[in-house]
This record gives sequence, structure tokens and C-alpha cells, in this order.
Amino acid sequence: MPGRTWGIRIKNFHHPDKQLIRQDWHKHNLYSLFQRTKLPDQSRNTIFQQSWAAKRDLRAYHFPYVTINQFLSRHWPKSGLPLQEMTRAERERVPPMQSLMFAELERRLETVVFRCNFAPSIMRAREMVSKGHVRVNGEKVKAPNRRLEDGDMITIKPSALPYRKKGEDGPIFEADKWSAPWMFVPDYLEVDYQTASAVFLRSPLPQPDKVEIPSPYPPSIHQLGFAWYSRIIQKKKQMKSPLRAPRNPYLNIGGQAVRLKKKFYSLRLMDNKNREKALYSAFVEKQQEKKERAEAAERKKAETAPA
Repeated sequence: MPGRTWGIRIKNFHHPDKQLIRQDWHKHNLYSLFQRTKLPDQSRNTIFQQSWAAKRDLRAYHFPYVTINQFLSRHWPKSGLPLQEMTRAERERVPPMQSLMFAELERRLETVVFRCNFAPSIMRAREMVSKGHVRVNGEKVKAPNRRLEDGDMITIKPSALPYRKKGEDGPIFEADKWSAPWMFVPDYLEVDYQTASAVFLRSPLPQPDKVEIPSPYPPSIHQLGFAWYSRIIQKKKQMKSPLRAPRNPYLNIGGQAVRLKKKFYSLRLMDNKNREKALYSAFVEKQQEKKERAEAAERKKAETAPA
């Protein structure tokens, strides 16, 4: 069904009051971009408020159709941010590395179609992919979340291109008047508008004095957003830890849940901390015993082996 390809549905995509910047060349979005050329003063806000606002703005632009759980599980840089060899002088001129935390999102097929200026918005790019107008290495693909590898070539059906018009010497690429001054192609893409094709060369890398991933926000906003999502990942790791003791303010007495007073609840938390320490000690002892048994087995095997 066509509705299944959209995932999250956004109401009021260009809301005039929120003025969230989107991956869109619509005139309303460009007006919001013009209104936010100067970032609001958040010096009186707390770090939490600044991080939340950065998270909201970055998500509205980079992944409005991806849930947070999908972003953290599929597109978060688990192996670290991309690096490359540079001299000491060049490293001093490199912007903060947190601005590359969306490098994995740039490999999504819908994002590449929009970055190549084949579609006027990320929403139109998703529609082009879901209708089968995009091919990857000659194969028709209908999944907008398809991950592209280095060297993959995409081809767009010419009749589906909104900016392809007829000229005297053949088809030409002509964008709208209000969006043409803003359009550009990132360095990690190679685009040919005559054949309506593009090649994904590599992942975005840190460069001196510039950020390769197109974004309307400065690296300082990316630093706050990176700190926000890093805290979420850290909390998830703590929740999945087998040594974490349950912390419940309720106590089961006679089959009924009784809420403890603050004084007794603090005592129970202390007991839970002691339980965590005991569990960790038992875990360390078990690992040590396992290691000793393995060493004993190796020595016994070496003694019984024929000379």
C-alpha cells in the first residue's frame, strides 16, 4: 500500500509559527530559513533547554520521517565519527566533529535524491522512490531507506524530474527562481543532469574550515544535539545492563502494592546499591573461576599430549 512507505505523517509541514527548517526548496521553507538567519539568544536557558531545542531543530531538518529509536539503532555512528589524515595545521581548522553525526543518514536513498536536486523536497524524493522512478545500479528500488554504498549509481526516470524542461538543444535543468540561488551539490556526490544520474562517492569527511554535510545550523547546535542523543544511548545501555538492580518505590506486601515513604525508599535504594556491588563481585569471581578452569584444562592437555 502507498501509505506504508511514509511511516511518520507530519501535519503542517511548513508551520509559520514554529518556523522549523526542512529539507525542502518550497518558498515557505525558504522564508523560514530567512527568518532564522540569526539564531535566538539562549544564554539564559539551561543546558537541558538548549539541548532540547537543538534536538528539535536538527531532527526537523535531518530526519523528520525517522523515529528516534530507528535513528539510534540504524544511523547512529556506532564505530565513531568519520576521520581522515590531515596535517596539524589542518586539524586546528576543522569544525567540531559532532557536525558529522548525521553522516549515515546521508547514505539513505531519499536523502541522496534530494541532495542531487532531483526532487524539490525530501517528501517528493520519498514519493519518487516509492513509485519506482529511481534505480540503484540498474535495479528498481522502492524503499526510501535503502542504504547506498560507496560507488553506487542512482538513475532517475526523466519524466519524473520536476526541474527537467525542454530546450532548443535538448532537455535542460532549470530550477525555480526562489530556490536556484540556494541549490548546490555536496562534495561526496557526483551528478550528471543530462543523464539524470548520480554516483555516491564516499561518506562525508571532516574538512578544514567547512562542514561537508549541508545543514542550516552551525556546529555548536550539532554539539548540543550530539550530547542529547549520547545521553539517551548511555541510559539505554544502563537499562540493558545485567547488573542493574530494580528500583521500584512500591513494595509487595500480602499481594498488595504498598508505596514506601521517602525515608524507607532511600534505605531500599541503598540496599539496591549494595546488591549491585554484590552482583558485580560475584560476576568477577565467576569470570576468574572460568579463566582458572580454562588454564587448568590447557595445562592438562599439554601434559597428556605425546612428546
